[in-house]
Amino acid sequence: MAREEQILVTVIEAKMARKLLEKIETKRKSYGIEKAWLYRSEAIVELKGFKSSTIRSFLEKLEKKGVIENIPPSPWGGVFRFTINGEEKIRRELADLNVGSPRADADQVLA
Repeated sequence: MAREEQILVTVIEAKMARKLLEKIETKRKSYGIEKAWLYRSEAIVELKGFKSSTIRSFLEKLEKKGVIENIPPSPWGGVFRFTINGEEKIRRELADLNVGSPRADADQVLA
C-alpha cells in the first residue's frame, strides 16, 4: 500500500483504531447495526491511556480521510460512525500490519 493511501502510520494509531473497532463491534452485537456509533466522549474514554491531543488528532485525521463521519450533533456531544469503506480499509491495514481484527489476539502483537 502506498504511503499516501495508508491511514495508520504508527503503532499508536493502530492501537487506537483497534480499540475503536472493538467498541463499535461490541455496540453492533449489543444494539444492532443501526446503533454502531460513538459519542466523541465515549471514544475518549475508550482510548484512555493515550494523550488527549493524540486522540483528538487521530479522530480529526480519520474524519479528514473519510474513515469516520459525523452524525448530526446531539445535546451530549459529537457523534460519529465509521463509513463502510473506511472501516474496511482500517481492518485491511490492521491485517496487513499483522494485528488482525478486533477479535484477534492483537494485544500480544501490539503490547
